[in-house]
Amino acid sequence: DLGWTPSELSDQLNHLDKPVLRKPVPGGEPANKKLQMLYPIPLNSTKPYSTLLITFTEESVRQLFDAILTIPGSNAAIYNEQNELITAFSRESAMHEMSYWHLDHIGADASSAATKLIHGQKYAVTAVNSKITGWTYVHAVPEDELMKPIRDLQRITLLSALILMVIGFVLIYAMMYLNYNPIRALRLQ
Repeated sequence: DLGWTPSELSDQLNHLDKPVLRKPVPGGEPANKKLQMLYPIPLNSTKPYSTLLITFTEESVRQLFDAILTIPGSNAAIYNEQNELITAFSRESAMHEMSYWHLDHIGADASSAATKLIHGQKYAVTAVNSKITGWTYVHAVPEDELMKPIRDLQRITLLSALILMVIGFVLIYAMMYLNYNPIRALRLQ
């Protein structure tokens, strides 16, 4: 079942000029909600000669998110042209609030990035709007986790500099001892 009446399907196929995503088909397990997309061929044509119907599960989109959400605490969401949530993958409960905040501050054809304080934690939030589908892709990462590799590099650099300074001081002292000890011995004679 595609969730369309014959007249709805005919209307969609005859007037389609850009990709359209249908809301999930009701029924079934929440993890296996079916999402449907109509894609005109050729894209953006006033008279497409064909239409591709793509049916996929929300779970398959979540599996794609798994590949990009490698930083602990990161979140992602996809919104349609009306800023309605299509699907989200959230490791934190704050994602819903975060993504709506960000969508309110970007234009229809914009891409942007910002830092947002949510529930006492700073998040780096980026949003990209697709010109083809009209969808907005939002990705949020805790700033602490994002900056962790940089802070680790800073610590290693500082520790390396301190170790080099100590080695330098020891070498300078040893060279001074070797050079001035014979002079001191001569003076004492």
